[in-house]
Amino acid sequence: MPFVTVLMPMIVMNFVFGSFLNVGYWNGLNFGLFVIMGYQMGLLKGVIDSIPNSLYSEKVLRTLPAIMIAPIHRFTLLSGLMVSKLVLISIPFCLFLVVALFIYPCSFLTFVVIIIIFLLMAIIFMGIGAILGVFTMSNENIWRLLELGLYFLFWLSALNYPIEIFPDILQFFIKLNPLYYFFDILHFTWIENNVVYTIMAHPFHVGLLLSCALLIPLVGIYIFDKVFKKYGIEL
Repeated sequence: MPFVTVLMPMIVMNFVFGSFLNVGYWNGLNFGLFVIMGYQMGLLKGVIDSIPNSLYSEKVLRTLPAIMIAPIHRFTLLSGLMVSKLVLISIPFCLFLVVALFIYPCSFLTFVVIIIIFLLMAIIFMGIGAILGVFTMSNENIWRLLELGLYFLFWLSALNYPIEIFPDILQFFIKLNPLYYFFDILHFTWIENNVVYTIMAHPFHVGLLLSCALLIPLVGIYIFDKVFKKYGIEL
């Protein structure tokens, strides 16, 4: 299934970039790398979905109250759900990471930084999942509304397509979306293959990624605690 998922975008993008057309920094040499990265970020997005879905399953089974009163910290619970999802996606994720190295090789240092960026994204997604998760327990209507909003955030992130193909009005909104900068720095780090240059050339991207990796999990856990203590579990 992973190969089927990646194959069609590869065929379409090969048709578009087969004549070495350049659209922004997308071209016939690197589009395959970006298609694979788009698939990998789709796998990582599962970290967001796994937290509310796991809590919802426990809620349906009426076992959620027992979990919430257990003597474990909220961060331990949420990070455990994140790690379990990362383990589940590890085989296709690592497989396509190796394929990406064959398509567009990079240095060992660049590869290590790429792995770190992916881990930072997983931590950010854990924080977002925590926010969705608490509303899974307390108010399912808000959970579904936030899920819809998140869907549009991913759509308006220029993850799977160059930003230049979007109309100007959509490009304006894409540039207001933090996810756009996260995915952009991932692309730049790999294709520029010079970590020091990438940091110096894109300081806003790097600063935003690091800040969000620190703040969003803290905010997510704070909201998780606050809303849960106020509303409890809606059965």
